[in-house]
Amino acid sequence: MKQRLAIALALVHDPPVILLDEPTSNLDVAARESIVALLEELRGPERCLLLTSHHLEEVAMLVDRVLAMDAGRVTLECEPAELGERLGLRSWLHLVLPREQLRPAVDLLAEHGFEARTNSHGILVAVSAQRKGAALALLQQAGLEILDLEVWR
Repeated sequence: MKQRLAIALALVHDPPVILLDEPTSNLDVAARESIVALLEELRGPERCLLLTSHHLEEVAMLVDRVLAMDAGRVTLECEPAELGERLGLRSWLHLVLPREQLRPAVDLLAEHGFEARTNSHGILVAVSAQRKGAALALLQQAGLEILDLEVWR
């Protein structure tokens, strides 16, 4: 509620620029989604949002341009979709497949340069920010059935 109140107070005078410092920090999932939805509505040609965030998915949804800074200096400028790749970040895809397809999926992914292993509920695939779709497409093209997936950072 404090975050919502702070945003409401910032909007009272309908400013053309809003500066937000970690607008979704310390919020539960539902509150985060609500704040992100509100910020998506607020941004547009008449209003600029400047925000700091450690949540890459929020950055990708809310901004048109990213600046990364270190010690007060700009170290990176890029499109939001490029950020994870440019920072060398990777995610894990947790994929649930039928049990008999687990080993063929891991083998196929490994043949194409992905780090993959089985776990008790499916497979884990290490992917760079830009290769999540490539791993999924590879499995689908091979006729393997993806029952469920999650992205872990």
